[in-house]
Amino acid sequence: MNSADPLDKPYAAPRVTEAVVSGGPTDYDLVPWYRRNGYCSAIVGTHAIVMLFGGCVPGLALLGIVTMLGVIGVCITVLTGPVYCNQKLPDGTLKTWSKANKVAAVIVLLLFVAAYVGLAFLIMVSIRGG
Repeated sequence: MNSADPLDKPYAAPRVTEAVVSGGPTDYDLVPWYRRNGYCSAIVGTHAIVMLFGGCVPGLALLGIVTMLGVIGVCITVLTGPVYCNQKLPDGTLKTWSKANKVAAVIVLLLFVAAYVGLAFLIMVSIRGG
């Protein structure tokens, strides 16, 4: 047995299977599904379509509740770390969403919170009788 063989060292650190350079991951398939541009964009796009046509198509507005929860999840994902695109930068790392996306996520979350607070206020006022 060769002493440089990693099998001879059962307590050695495991090998890293993800190709990572100093700037971030380089393989889109190894990025978690919730940090992928395709998933996040699909959720946001679906919610936009539901909001646009929710008043016209019966029952579609109910789907808006589900898609809104998805958008809130995307906002939290954007604020807690990078969302990766399936495009590489010149250094070989994956392109990420910009800081403008983080600003948009904060604005969307504030709008949703304001809407929920307003809705709760209206419900409280209607319960009290005026």
